[in-house]
Amino acid sequence: GQDLSIFQEKRVRQVREPRNIRGDQEFIVKLQPPVGNMLNYPTSPWMCYDGPVRSFSKYIDPDTTGLREVFDLLKRDGIKAMNPLIGLHGVKGYFMAQWEGSCIRVFYD
Repeated sequence: GQDLSIFQEKRVRQVREPRNIRGDQEFIVKLQPPVGNMLNYPTSPWMCYDGPVRSFSKYIDPDTTGLREVFDLLKRDGIKAMNPLIGLHGVKGYFMAQWEGSCIRVFYD
């Protein structure tokens, strides 16, 4: 299947250094585009982290390969919510992932 590779050099702001606490095991990550207009592909970074421990938390450049396909999946099948504080709609999804060296491969099909 296709994959979405999240590279360390795509860091947008300082966040905790990712640490591989799972070895070669697959695990679940949350991918969340920025809240707002869900009709158009976002131009701001996406949030990605594992739970519940949050051994890493990264912001992903919106130009990262595969994110447009993930956005289409989330618009169709993602978990939709509205932020009551700012009144904007958002969407998120959970995907299997695996560490590959210092990168994380996210499986979305």
